[in-house]
Amino acid sequence: MNDKSHGVWLPPAGLHVHMDIAEVQTAKGQFSLFVAIDRTSKFAVTQLVDKADRRTAWEFLE
Repeated sequence: MNDKSHGVWLPPAGLHVHMDIAEVQTAKGQFSLFVAIDRTSKFAVTQLVDKADRRTAWEFLE
């Protein structure tokens, strides 16, 4: 159910997605890793970015 009147997004019933961000240190420097995992199907999506900010987080969610 989406409740846009309060500015809160609620996932549809039965959708179990875990999302996280982590800092990753490599030989080429420090990066941010976005991760989203569908807990039902175990399908995962990742994206490595130079720096995490609102724009890169938004792009990951699209």
